[in-house]
Parts: sequence; structure tokens; C-alpha cells
Amino acid sequence: MNIKIKLMRYKSWIITLIIALTALLIITQKLQNNQIELTQPNASQTLTRKFSTVGQTFVASEAGLQGIALKGHAATRCEDKASPCPSIILHLRASPTATTDLRQATASLAYLTANEWLRFSFEPLPASRLTTYYFFIEPPATTGTLYYGPAESYLDGAMVLNGQPQEGQLTFYTVYNRFEMARELWQNFIIYLPANLMAFSTFFLAGWVLLILSQAQQTLIIYWVEGFIVAIGLGLSWYPLLLLWTDTLGLHLGQSYIWLTLIVSLAILIKYYWTEKPTLATLHTWLNSPERWSDLALLIVITIAALGRVLMVRNLEMPLWDDSVHHTVMVQRILETGGLFQSWQPYTPYETLSFHFGFHVNMAVLAWATGVSAPQAVIWGGQWMNLLAALSLYPLAYRWQGRWAGVLAVFIASLFTEFPLYYVNWGRYAQLMGQVLLPLACWWTLALVTQKKLAWQKQLLLGLGGALLIFGAMMSYYRMAFHYIAFLVAVGLVYLPHFKKFDYWRNWLPVILTLLLTLIFASSWFIHLGTRQNAVDPTPSAIQPTQAIQAILFWQQIQNYQINALMTYLSVFLVGTLLVIWAGRKVAIPLVWLWLLLILPFLKLLPLPGVAIIQEFTLQISIYMLQAIIWGLAGGWLIEKTIANHKLGLIGLVIAISLAALVKLPDLPQIVDREFDLSTRPDLQAATWIKQNLPSQALFLINGLVYQGKSALATDAGSWLPILTQRQVTIPPQYALLEERSSSPDYTPAVNRLTKTLVEHGPNTPLDKTALCQFPQPITHVYIGQKRGLVTKAIPNPPTTAMLSPEMLLQDSAFKLIYQQDRVLIFEFNRAICHDKTP
Repeated sequence: MNIKIKLMRYKSWIITLIIALTALLIITQKLQNNQIELTQPNASQTLTRKFSTVGQTFVASEAGLQGIALKGHAATRCEDKASPCPSIILHLRASPTATTDLRQATASLAYLTANEWLRFSFEPLPASRLTTYYFFIEPPATTGTLYYGPAESYLDGAMVLNGQPQEGQLTFYTVYNRFEMARELWQNFIIYLPANLMAFSTFFLAGWVLLILSQAQQTLIIYWVEGFIVAIGLGLSWYPLLLLWTDTLGLHLGQSYIWLTLIVSLAILIKYYWTEKPTLATLHTWLNSPERWSDLALLIVITIAALGRVLMVRNLEMPLWDDSVHHTVMVQRILETGGLFQSWQPYTPYETLSFHFGFHVNMAVLAWATGVSAPQAVIWGGQWMNLLAALSLYPLAYRWQGRWAGVLAVFIASLFTEFPLYYVNWGRYAQLMGQVLLPLACWWTLALVTQKKLAWQKQLLLGLGGALLIFGAMMSYYRMAFHYIAFLVAVGLVYLPHFKKFDYWRNWLPVILTLLLTLIFASSWFIHLGTRQNAVDPTPSAIQPTQAIQAILFWQQIQNYQINALMTYLSVFLVGTLLVIWAGRKVAIPLVWLWLLLILPFLKLLPLPGVAIIQEFTLQISIYMLQAIIWGLAGGWLIEKTIANHKLGLIGLVIAISLAALVKLPDLPQIVDREFDLSTRPDLQAATWIKQNLPSQALFLINGLVYQGKSALATDAGSWLPILTQRQVTIPPQYALLEERSSSPDYTPAVNRLTKTLVEHGPNTPLDKTALCQFPQPITHVYIGQKRGLVTKAIPNPPTTAMLSPEMLLQDSAFKLIYQQDRVLIFEFNRAICHDKTP
């Protein structure tokens, strides 16, 4: 009997041990299998030329490279045992110019027939991830045929025949040792753990102190998870405010910003918690409470979502699309000046700053805290904003429907809605950070409205925290102001029946005070914008006919993404309506807020200040917030009515959520679409060559197009040359070109004029030398990137040909080829001809 009781007592531990051992066996078995990556699967063409060697440059995507396979076709089956089957030797080297083999492998042509792979295996290369290699075979498959694809079928290399790069890509796959892959992942986790902890502390500690101070006399936080998330938001809002006002005072402190913030924060926290003296009893109470199941589920979801976001970008060396170029240049200038800046030199000749700067300030802080470069700060910081954009929905959902509503809202937004995940491809990180802080600002406002009567001292302290969050959202992305106003209107409409009560009106006084404090925080920036000349007015009053047309056609412009957007809206409205019927008025706010956001573009029909910056596309890709919240509220209400008080039911729910998240995890890396990637490894190698071999005064003509008929837009890695080489190019970052004032009044029109001229002439005609010679700055070189000016996926009706033609340049005596690696070409422009071209 005693034995039975003891077995029952340790039953859960025995089951846990069995599950752990089973998982360990499965993982071990999985690691024993190699990972095969179809690096370049296109086999639409066959090699027919005679050559002495055939090879390929490529970049290994993982650690533990231990095999390469080529797709081929033998003319006859090699089954005659009287004579040995011919073999092919593969040489793996660091580059086409290297003379020493890193690895060598042999493969037999035995039984190779059509559509089969010839695999070469060798000892694993432990540190192969993101390393450039070159392999070639000799003699080539004279007894058969090798397959290859078009030049665009692989981004990070090129086929090489007889030592010369070709317009094609061999059909091949690479093989990686999973033990080496796992070891490299673990090593990176350990190596970067201190930097990640430093980055987290930089933002969280500052935010936690601000939360404590703003709640000194009145507590807003009901549950600790709320406080944790809101503290991060306050930390993200703190640094833009700090850099703005120190810039106003003429101070640029650089890395000292974070050290001063950390020292003061730690001093305040030590003093505060020295008197509070939290004990382990609090932890023990939590471990025995029902809340632990929802918190465990949230922790699992966030961990898996974070891992997925790491896997999405771990192999990216530069952020994607043109928006990222602009963001990176701004981050780099903040790093160089130690604060906000005006001059964009040495990257482009502009001398004003009017763009919202919140994201860029925080990415500079991230770079100061971790030591990463500006491009890497944008990549990794953007992904953490991506995760926080989902996590920040928790406080609102929790306040409306409880913990499980918050968990489900985060679960849906972090893993199952197309946005914010897809933002990584567009580099819309400024909007992403605005969407991190917007729900927190709305949560703070809701908490203020629902507070009891407050003394003015308490209103002032609470108002400071709310104003900081609103300020942070606006300075991250100007358009968040309209989202926030829509929320205020939604709250007012839902609580309209209470307006007759005087006490209810008094509850809005803290909100009014918060808005006034927000204006004070931002006043320095508004004054700066108001005094700046020749820059875009952020609040123009003139309404163009096209704006009204765009507003009217908003419903027709809804794009289809992974699921039909209109059906998504209708389903959310249906769920939201049923939820209001079941759960009452308090959950009606997100539904009304969604309605107001969808009709917001119609404000552009009215002569109101600022409405011109309302953008339909911005609204379309931010609706995921309300979609996730409404579905989370419905799920949370259902859980509360069914299994909230049943331990087994909650355990089953945690397991179900965990399994669903794990099933979704492998899909996340597939979201990254490198058709939006302007840069490739050959471009990065070319940038290194430029820094070592060309003068700092070099100015590059780069590929581009005319975007929406009004402004030039770069279309390959030439746009990254200013950051990578500190040499200027003919097409500046997009938003600098659109919004900032150049050092020369004619510079922006000249950029657009040159690009338009070259695009209209077409790539198959000689370049207009007069247009090149008359550019305000002397063009000395031409850069054609690996992608040959055809990164146009985000452009409606993109051109089918690039602005610059390598073939025409090679035939033109005014251009001398001085560099060629893979598909990257650099030409020197003979400016001597400009003596006859300049008026």
C-alpha cells in the first residue's frame, strides 16, 4: 500500500522523465540525419559548350557544410563491370582565384541517368555559415550533361566556366551536418547572450523606473504581465524624448545616454526595492495560482515566436527593400553625431531632418548597447519590434477580457496573421515601432478613463507616463496619431450613455492633461518642423483631387494577401458583434475602433489639417491588431465560460497552444522573401573592393526607376554603397529625396531628371552622356549590382528591363570595366568627354 502511494506521489515526475527521454531520443535521431538544402533547384537549361572546368560560387547558409550535389544526365548507364565507371573530382575553394583546396571529393558516374544528382561528400566545415565558397569539377561530365538555370535563379553567386563568371547558375544542392548546425546555434546563443541582456536592460530598466515613478501615488497596473510590457514601451519612448531635448539644448552624448540612464535607473530601483523587500512568498503564491497556466502559455508562445523571428533573419546581412536603406543611414548618422542630426553627409547631400525618428534613435541605442553595426541593428531591432508589436496587444486584451484573452491575442498576432511578420520584407520598421507603442498608449488612456476620482497630483504623474507613450508612438510614425484619435473616439462612443454623469466627465480630465503633456514633450520637434524651409509640411491643408479619389476607392484598393482581406474584416465584425452581445459593452471598443480606422481615409475629403498624410495602405497592414484582439477576446470569453476553473482543461489548453505554435514555427523563415533584398554577398564583396581601391570622392551612377511618376528609387545594391563604402550615389535614400532639403536647390530635381532621362531612353540605347555630365556632382563610376537593377517586386506594374544595360556599357568606349565578380560590374566613366557636354 505504501509503495502504491509513493508511486502515485511521483507519478507526474515519472511521466515527465519519460516524456523528456523520448524527446531526447527523437532529437538525437534527428541530429544524426543531414540537412539538405535545394540551394539552386532550377534545371531548365543544359550545358552544351566545351570547357575545361565548370564551377559555381555560392554562400553556405548553415554551419557544417559537408556535401554538394550537381544535377546531371549520363549518356549511357555505367554497368559494365569489366571497366571501371568514370569518376569526377570536385574541388572546394574559398574563391575562383584561390589556388588551394579546402576540401576535395570524388563521385562516380555509376547509374547516373536523367534527372539524378551526383553527390560529393567530404568532411564537415564547422564554421561554414555565411561563408563564400567556390567549387569546380574537372574534367567536366563529358560522358553526359550538367543542368543549370538562369542568372536570376540564385542570388549569391554565379556559374563559372573556364574561370570566367557566366550569366547562369549551376543546378546544385548543399548538405549540412545537423550536429554542427546545432552547435553553431548554441555557440551563438552563448556568445550573444551578454549583448542581448545588455540591450534588454537598457530599455526595460529605464521603463520600469518610469512606470514606478508615474504610479507613485496611484497604481494603474493590475497584473504583473501588464507592467512588464508597459515598462518596455516606456523604455522605448524614453530615448527619443531624451535625444530630442538634449539636441534642443545642443548636447550630443552618444553612448553616455545609455550609461547615464542605466546608472540612474539602478539607483532608483535599488532604493525602491530596498524598502519594498519582495519575498519568495510572492513567487510561491503565483506558482500555486490558476494564473500560472496562462502565464506559462504566454511564455511558450513568446519563446517560439522569438525563435521564429531569429530564424527568419539570421542569414540576412543587410535589411530588405529601399525603406531599410533610409532607416540605416539615419541610424548611422545618429551613431556618428552622438544624437539627432541635420546633415546627411557623407552619405547624401541633404541638410535637414523632418522624418519621424523614434525607431532610429532606439536602433542607435541598440547599437551602442551591443556594438553591432547600423545594418545589423536595423535587422535585429526590427525583428524585436516585430515581436513586441504582438506582445503589446496583451494589456488591452487583458483589461477587456482577462489573461487568456491577452494570451490568445499575442498568440494570433505573433504567429498566425500575415502582419506584422511580413514587415521584414518591406523594412517598414518605423510603422512597426509605432504599432508597438500605440496599443500601450491606448491601454494607458483606458486605464485613466476607468480610474476613480483622482487628485491633481496623481493626474499629473499618471499623465506623464501616458504622454510619454503617446509621444513615442507619434515620433515613431506620424500616422499613429490618427490611430490614437480613432481610439479616443471609439472609447467616447462606447461610453456615450455615461456622458450625463458629471463624475464621468471628470475621468476625462487626466486624459486631457495627458494630451497637453504630449504636446509639451513634442513642442521642440514641432517648432523645428515649423521653422524648416523647403521641407514637406506634415500637416498640409490643400486637398488634391487624387486624394479624394483614393479615399473613395479605398474599398476597391484592398489587396489580397494570404487570405482575402474583405472576408477577414467581415468575419472579425461578426465575431466582435457576437462578443458584444455575450460579454457586454466593455468589449465593444475594439469593434468600434476597427470601424473608425476603416473609414478614416474619408477624412481626406475634408479641409482638415494633417489629413493628407493618412494612408490607406498603412491602415490595411495595421488592422491585424484589432483582428487579433477581437479574436483573443472571443477566445478568452469562451475559456472563462468553460475550462477556466478546471486544471486538466487548462493543462490541455497550454499543450494545444504549444503544439500549434511549434507546428507554425517552420513556416516563419519562409516568410522572408529575398526578392525584396537589394544586396547579395557578391555586392558586399564589391563594396569591400571599392573601399580599398577607389577614391573617397567617387560618385556612382546606379540602377533605378521613377516611382509613381515623381521620384527616383534605387533598384539594386547600388543604394547600399553609401553605407558600405562611404561613397555617394546618384539616387539618395527615398525619404531624404522626398522630404528633406538638399545642400543644392537643384539637387533633388536633378536626381529625378537624370533617372527619368535614362529610364525613358531604355537600356538598349547608349547612355545620355550630356545628362551624366550635367549632374550637379561629378559622376565618376557606374555600379551594376548582382541583381542588375531588377529588385522591383514591391512596385506596381514594374518595368521588365533595368535602367542600365551591362552590354551597352561594355560596348561604349566612355566606360571602362574595372571590376567583375559573379554578376557585379563596376565601370569607370571617362569624364574627359564632359568638356564637350557641359553647357
